[in-house]
This record gives sequence, C-alpha cells and structure tokens, in this order.
Amino acid sequence: MIDFLLNLDVEILFFLTDLAKNNTIIHEISFYVARWGVLVYIVFVLVLWFEKTSKKQIRFNHKVIYITAMTLILAFFFDQIISNIVARPRPFIDYPLIHTLPLSYDSTSFPSSHTLNLFAVSLSMYLLGFRKYGIFLIILALLVGLFRIIGGVHYPSDIICGILIGGLSAYLIANKNSIIRKQVFKLKKG
Repeated sequence: MIDFLLNLDVEILFFLTDLAKNNTIIHEISFYVARWGVLVYIVFVLVLWFEKTSKKQIRFNHKVIYITAMTLILAFFFDQIISNIVARPRPFIDYPLIHTLPLSYDSTSFPSSHTLNLFAVSLSMYLLGFRKYGIFLIILALLVGLFRIIGGVHYPSDIICGILIGGLSAYLIANKNSIIRKQVFKLKKG
C-alpha cells in the first residue's frame, strides 16, 4: 500500500511538472504564485493591523493577529519536528530531469512549510470571524501548494500534509473552544 501511494505521489508530480514544462503561461504563473503568494498574507496582516476603524475593531484585529501568530508558532514547531524526522529530499533532487521553478532550495520537502504556514493563517482567519477573507486565503494557500508541486519543489503528499498540519495548528489555537483564544479575547487592551 505504501509503495502504491509513493508511486502515485511521483506520478502526480510528473504529470503536474510536465504541464509547466509544456506551457509557458503555467510556468510563469506557477513561479509568481509559488514564490510571491506569501506577500498577500503579509499585506493582509498589515492592513488588519493598521486599519483605521473603531477602537473596538482595532483591538479585535490585534487580538486576531496575536492568535494567528500563536498558530504560526505552533505550526512552525510541528514543521520542524516532522521535517527533521522525515528529512525527505525535494523532488528535483530525487528526479533531476523534472521541470523546476528557477528557485534554489536546500531544505527538506516534507511537509511543505509554505502550505503549512499559509493554511494555518488562512484557517485561523476563518475561525476567528474573517470568513470571506479566510476562504480567499484558503484558496490562495491551495493554489500556492499546487504551484509548488507544478514547480517541482514539492511532492503532492508534502502539500497534503502541510494542509493537515497547518489546519490542526489553527484548530488547536483558533477554534472557539480553545483555551488560548479565550484567554486572548479576555484581554481588555489590544
């Protein structure tokens, strides 16, 4: 069964990297989304932090950012433990002939840190009440993950596990029953 899943992982990888090799538009889109999609999240957090609105909304926004930061810390912790245990090489190292994005990476592939972190932020935003933005950011996180496969820097299973670990991190910190969330929202000053 494990051999079947590993072979499926590689087959999907080859199929998706061939898309970029044979299509300039997909190649360009994959490069920009995989590399710069993270900037959308940074801009979003900065807008939330500096948004000029009521004092109550500003305090709420700041608390959301604090909780999201805690989610990222937990996600980073999980990521470091798992990536050091698994130590899976990136696809372009295992298969030097696949088409890759013109990016240099010497770190491990599993799980996808980009997808893990972006999904942790996206789901946190969703769980904390920014539903529309959360859905938009979840879709962007999925696209970043897809384009990182197309770019040959991750296997599909790296992305799937990144989604699961990022989602777990967000759920543990940002869900409405979380002790951490309850404590942060009890704070009087933002």
